[in-house]
Amino acid sequence: MANDGSASRHQDPTSGAGGADWPGLPLPRRHVAAAAVLLAVAMSVLLGSIVNLGLPIMAVELGVPPAQVVWVVTAYQLALLISLLPSAALGEILGYRRVFLAGLVGVALASLVCALSQSLAVLVIARALQGIAAAGVMSVNGALLRHSFPAGGLGRAIGLNALVVALSGTLGPGLGALILSVGSWHWLFAVTLPLALLAGGLGMAALPRIAGAPRPFDRVGAVLSALAFGFFFIGADRLPAVPLVALGTFVAAAVAATALVRHQRSQPYPLLPLDLLALPSMGVAIAGSVAGFAAQMLALIALPFLMLTVWQIGPAESGALLLWWPLAVGALAPVAGRLADRLDTAVLCAAGSGLLCVALMLLSRIADAPPYGVAILSIAACGVGFGLFQTPNARAILISAPLHRSGGAGGMQATARQSGQSLGTVTAAAIFQLRPHDAATVCIEAAAGLALAACALSLARWFRGPAGRAGP
Repeated sequence: MANDGSASRHQDPTSGAGGADWPGLPLPRRHVAAAAVLLAVAMSVLLGSIVNLGLPIMAVELGVPPAQVVWVVTAYQLALLISLLPSAALGEILGYRRVFLAGLVGVALASLVCALSQSLAVLVIARALQGIAAAGVMSVNGALLRHSFPAGGLGRAIGLNALVVALSGTLGPGLGALILSVGSWHWLFAVTLPLALLAGGLGMAALPRIAGAPRPFDRVGAVLSALAFGFFFIGADRLPAVPLVALGTFVAAAVAATALVRHQRSQPYPLLPLDLLALPSMGVAIAGSVAGFAAQMLALIALPFLMLTVWQIGPAESGALLLWWPLAVGALAPVAGRLADRLDTAVLCAAGSGLLCVALMLLSRIADAPPYGVAILSIAACGVGFGLFQTPNARAILISAPLHRSGGAGGMQATARQSGQSLGTVTAAAIFQLRPHDAATVCIEAAAGLALAACALSLARWFRGPAGRAGP
């Protein structure tokens, strides 16, 4: 087997076993390829969080109401979600490297248009194009890491990826505030240009050249997938303001999802990888990922309200406490990655999600402002638990699939993450509508229930034995 990354998809001798003998790229090329992927991931995460603080300024300067300028964020998130599965399919057809580099070019061009835009309409369209391009990066980054690293080092690479995501999400608002303190909101978009160019240069030099598998692209499946995820996302976005409209969009999402599954069953190369979801460990790990990310999103939405209304502490102190969650995730992710390369991932995922469940239940039982040390330990424990769950579960998803189906596995992993976050948002909105007086506490309890579901799914994967574990 070649070791230079120029191999085709047919070089996986253990396709049914997850590519356990794949040697990865030689050093130092492996590290350069990882740097390209991680830099691009950081850029994509920043694109989703760095602009939030600039929305009020954009509304004033563009002369639009705040409700409309929110579409600068919504357009990116919606376009990213509906494009993940089609981008993953294109990665398998055209090659992961091509789709990744094309995504970077698209992000750079869309960022330039955003930075130069003088109207909300142009800005929103450019942000939607930015989301589509970012999906090209996010949908294949797992596949590229898998082809760059041997199976014994994949967990470490995924841990570094989780660290980059956590740090980028944490630094995004602060970086946005720094940019706005010295320049206009246009620089929030211009700052991504050098990141895209640097990641593209490193990627062209080092990313593995895995040949695609020529086959037709499922256009009908892509449309149905976009409708299913798009209606779901719009319903989640509109639920707090217009519940009846949201309910209608959820019904439309369910109809589109049903049509998508029926259509995919008749396709030789389904856009929605039903063949991967049928694998013993894949479907359970995907379901666990949705539950885990929904728990995290629901908790992170509710915690500020819990601190401000129940604990009666100020915004600055609340913000400082919340930082301990992503910092703990970032600190534990590389450790969890190393453990995932050596231990059963199902056990690690169960331990992490179980710790998250316990920590959230403890938080929901704190009726008054706790001592600062207790608050830090409780919130950091949530981050530790999620970090211990997230990295091994991501490794389980990627390693469950044959090597030449890494694109489909990576696309499902990214889609599960985005879907879980949307589910957490929907759940929070519904609880705040139904239980306004104690919504924060109920949300934390619901998040604990979702973490418990992720724990149960991980244990179910462990009880299935070796066929259901996707361990090292």
